[in-house]
Amino acid sequence: MHQHYKFASEIIRAYDIRGVFGENLNEEDALFLALKLLQARSKMELKGKVCIGYDGRTSSPALYKAFLKGLMTEDIKITDLGLVPTPVLYFAANYLPDIDVAVMITGSHNPANHNGFKVMLNGKALFGQDLKDLANLEVVNYQSHRAQAEVIRFDIETAYLTVLQELISINNNLRIVWDPGNGAACNILKQLITYLPSNHLIINGEVDGRFPAHHPDPSRTENLQQLIRKVKEEGYDFGIAFDGDADRLGIVDKRGQILFGSHLLYIFAFDLLKRNPGATILTDMKMSALIMNTLKKLNCNLIQYKTGHALIKAKMKEVNSMLAAEMSGHIFFAESYYGFDDAIFGACKFLEIAYHDPALIERSLQITKSALSVPERKINANELQKEKFINAVRSFLRQTNYQFSEIDGIRVDREGGWWLIRASNTENLILFTGEAYTEGAASEINKIFDKLLSVGSSVAGINYPNSF
Repeated sequence: MHQHYKFASEIIRAYDIRGVFGENLNEEDALFLALKLLQARSKMELKGKVCIGYDGRTSSPALYKAFLKGLMTEDIKITDLGLVPTPVLYFAANYLPDIDVAVMITGSHNPANHNGFKVMLNGKALFGQDLKDLANLEVVNYQSHRAQAEVIRFDIETAYLTVLQELISINNNLRIVWDPGNGAACNILKQLITYLPSNHLIINGEVDGRFPAHHPDPSRTENLQQLIRKVKEEGYDFGIAFDGDADRLGIVDKRGQILFGSHLLYIFAFDLLKRNPGATILTDMKMSALIMNTLKKLNCNLIQYKTGHALIKAKMKEVNSMLAAEMSGHIFFAESYYGFDDAIFGACKFLEIAYHDPALIERSLQITKSALSVPERKINANELQKEKFINAVRSFLRQTNYQFSEIDGIRVDREGGWWLIRASNTENLILFTGEAYTEGAASEINKIFDKLLSVGSSVAGINYPNSF
């Protein structure tokens, strides 16, 4: 029996599958994703195991059961990790032998009613055309009866924490407030702090897929306010936050200052370069020019590339990069580690550095001290509107003789600052961000944003203004 099952086109994103549960994503999608993966695995003549994990969202257990039902149609071995953070699933895929398919059911940092799948096949994260090809695969010989699949429940978290302790020395007396945001890191974090000395406090530490405390994205300032208050009121050294599946890292210092992705890049890069001069380091296009210019003066090969966890991981392997960072708090470690984004590993590495070189943390903040705030803007737009909007912006800038980069979105760098407009690959949004070093430059960026919002919205059929 041949069956051609089509997913809703908008949920096949650039580097994962993501939608709104009960609207454009449901249990049948999970079932047929499993079947299509088995089909792809068979075509590639892979003989290993399938590894599966899921986050703490309320819809994740239902998607997990449906995915497992699809896997059960073949005689395969399944390693079931249960509820884990995404980095722990990535760790399992690299650490355990004979894993040729790994799938994480997660909505990552998206709202509570969203969910999706991050997929690894034959050791690589699927993205772009490969992900589309998987989605378009025709299911052959689908039978709904239960095969003799073997499901092994595996406690990967113990192995993960053991490796963490082997690679990172965090035997120090720093006092930390941890905020897993009611996400998938809650359970492993309770184990982690038992290995750490000194005083540690966990807030929002119970898994709750409704995310009652705040939205699960530490790259947004408003989501760190509870953590900042707790750190300042009770005199802790740092606050550390994760997103819903713990692949994004957010950190605040004792004064409540936020260490953004650019600051974390500088801290991790400076530390890395002490041991590996000349190392290749990747950043995304949203990274601070002040930070990048400072890093370029050090002995490193700095490359700007596209945003997206799967894209970054593939590029890291291509250029043999030891570190990568996105402004959103995805930090990728490949020095004696596996080269994926891991906020838990990153948090422990940060504590190691903060203890041995506290001045480095302050220095990272000083580099961006001269930057003036250019408020980030977001526009609601569907996939077609995003494409039309970016095309209209590009045409306008060419007509007005702007010089710009198109590695990922449209970025303009000038002496007084820079700005970027790009379509989000994980949400129905167009994003505007920038950095200015003078009041005049900040004013100019805001004016061009106003103009481009008007130009793009009129062409794309977006009700402007609807930015927020």
